[in-house]
Amino acid sequence: MGQKVYINKLRNPNTLDLTDKIGKIGIVRGLRLTESNNIALIVEFDSQVRIWFFEDELKIIK
Repeated sequence: MGQKVYINKLRNPNTLDLTDKIGKIGIVRGLRLTESNNIALIVEFDSQVRIWFFEDELKIIK
């Protein structure tokens, strides 16, 4: 938790609300278990908006 991440890609790029997040940086604030038992990371952006992403959609910033 607290790790900075870069939104690298989206599994479903047809989601209009999320496409503007590609290339943005956020902070991991939590985990979520999806209906299909996959783990997603909850990312918070500067605007205080929190959205969950799958791990392969993110790139960790060191």
